[in-house]
Amino acid sequence: MKPLVIFDNDGTLVDTENVSTASLSEMAAELGLDIPPHVAKQRFTGRHTADCFAELSAESGQELDPAWLEMHAEKFVARIEHELTIMPHIDWALAQLDCAICIGSNAGLDHVERCLRISGLDRFFAEHHRFSAYMFDAWKPEPTVFLEAAKAMGYPPEHCAVVEDSAVGMQAGVSAGMTVFGYIPEGMPTGAPTHGVIYYDDHRTLPKLIKDHLN
Repeated sequence: MKPLVIFDNDGTLVDTENVSTASLSEMAAELGLDIPPHVAKQRFTGRHTADCFAELSAESGQELDPAWLEMHAEKFVARIEHELTIMPHIDWALAQLDCAICIGSNAGLDHVERCLRISGLDRFFAEHHRFSAYMFDAWKPEPTVFLEAAKAMGYPPEHCAVVEDSAVGMQAGVSAGMTVFGYIPEGMPTGAPTHGVIYYDDHRTLPKLIKDHLN
């Protein structure tokens, strides 16, 4: 039985992290908080958006106005439309894989599908092979999205691998009992597991890693 490889979206397939953390930094500044983009990236990468907003609200002592949040959401989408790029060599790596693949993301399905469309990576992932934590009301580091994706694809966890760039995503993969490949092109993220993860920094090495560890 060939393995199933479940890919995270943001920061693994496509480069949205700089846009999202810049947006969160701008939002923090408007609330009177000093959270530079590099700090926002360390704190918020891979996390459920609602949790990020809750922290901003608590730290600023202000309730976040829904209209204000919607305005920033629209700005974020506009920036994604113009600034999104794929992670280096991921299209080549995906084309080399001889196994089942799908997506398991903390982001909403509309965001995932927008990213796939803009990047052209939608050709690798069928519509019914795209899974969002919002579908199950459970977000990483909970393993639910990975376990449910594997179940829907017809695979037991022990025949699955996860490809993740965020600490919470890696934690979710480990908790799911799957092989975890940690993509760290900019170094180890804060809070990343010290055990149970195979780390690498170049997607060109991923096909061989999957072959060596799963076949």
